[in-house]
Amino acid sequence: MLWIATAVGAALGTGVASISQVVSRRFGGGDFWVALPELARALVSQSDGDQFLKNYGRLLRLLAAYLFRNALQLGASFAPVIATVVLLGPSVMELYNRGATELAVYPARNLQIEAEGAVYTTNSPGSAIAPAPDFAGSGVAAGRDGLFEVANPRRNSAWCTTEWGRLGMELLGFATFPATDATGYLVLRPRRGDTNPVWPYLNDLEFYFYLSLTVASGLTALFLKSRGR
Repeated sequence: MLWIATAVGAALGTGVASISQVVSRRFGGGDFWVALPELARALVSQSDGDQFLKNYGRLLRLLAAYLFRNALQLGASFAPVIATVVLLGPSVMELYNRGATELAVYPARNLQIEAEGAVYTTNSPGSAIAPAPDFAGSGVAAGRDGLFEVANPRRNSAWCTTEWGRLGMELLGFATFPATDATGYLVLRPRRGDTNPVWPYLNDLEFYFYLSLTVASGLTALFLKSRGR
């Protein structure tokens, strides 16, 4: 699956750079930077109030058009990536997580989950429960200062201390909950040998997908720029 994710990321990255160049050529945008020095000098040196307002209005119009073109370029370029992640991401992650060998606990701590008559306990470092728990519905976990509910151990879950933290984790595909005294900041995530440097926020499948997307888009952009000279 990692090779497939890498190949898909590279293909999408190539598409991002190619679409970006097409949109850039179609709608331009260089007129803002060409006119900016002249308008800046005019605004600084202008003593006539009406002319100042006229130049200022022109600057605002050029800036608005420039920002609109950039937003359009960004949206068009990343539309295929967003569509792929939104439409295929959940099912791919579910399939990937089925092969998990353990439930990672971050930060490491002693944790015990009871569900359907079974008890699952973290290893001695407190970094994971192995083998990965597998139960339907919800279980009850004993945390450092009380009990809390754990639902579906095959999905990514995060208990966050701030709303911004929850938003960030949701963008990464986590089910998020407000942290309590029992949980503190806590991430539970199925793991199948993932070793990338940003684990547990991305698993290996996501990491290599986004890495190949970034590298491919950068290299494609450089290649297209060199051809356009």
